[in-house]
Amino acid sequence: MPTLHRFDSFRIEVRSRDHNPPHFHMIGLNFHALVDIRTLQVIEGTYSRSALAEALAWAGGGPRHCSPNGAVSMSGTEIVTVGRRLPKLATVAPAGKPFTVSVTWAEGERVGRTDSVDLAPVIFTFKVFRPLRDGTVPFESVEIGERGAALAWAGHPDLEIGAESVEELAAETMTNHDFAAFLKRNRLTLDAAAAHLGIARRLVAYYAKEREIPRHIALACRYLDGEIDKGPGDGGRAVSEAA
Repeated sequence: MPTLHRFDSFRIEVRSRDHNPPHFHMIGLNFHALVDIRTLQVIEGTYSRSALAEALAWAGGGPRHCSPNGAVSMSGTEIVTVGRRLPKLATVAPAGKPFTVSVTWAEGERVGRTDSVDLAPVIFTFKVFRPLRDGTVPFESVEIGERGAALAWAGHPDLEIGAESVEELAAETMTNHDFAAFLKRNRLTLDAAAAHLGIARRLVAYYAKEREIPRHIALACRYLDGEIDKGPGDGGRAVSEAA
């Protein structure tokens, strides 16, 4: 990811594969925020007001101390949080499967967790990652990027995957414990879960015990979590039999 500018205590980056609205990243030792390029408003994350003032002056917003809505503030060193804290990676290691890593988190919604994350959906989508696909750059040389903001491959600045993308992929992964919890949370029997997911009843039982859960099943469960009617009517065999 290109670093557009470095200040004494933070840097500004733009990532070509980021989501909308267009924004830049303001990354410091103890903060990370997204700033809308069009409005120069903080979208989410943490920042110091003094750093934001420098970033806005650099971006053409004027040398001022601003809150997310543009109000003037005199507290320059205070760390402010808007929305959620953005993820920060602590450690990474190859997980033994193609294009899969084991990561731990220093900050964010998954802080303290260890996740096995399949990076293939990113690596096989964007042309920039061709050196990883064809082995020109060994995938196993993956490391934590500067200040935990991304996964990186030393000597190849274009080969970086932002912590937010890694977090999103991790959220799309399910362990057997997660799947069993999904069944219990939604009060689903084996038969009901099979009907919702469009799979055989025996697979539901396998996924709740020891079989690896495919990404499309994890994504379906993520969707169904907000859609399933949790009221009475899912009678039948107790969910505990699936665990």
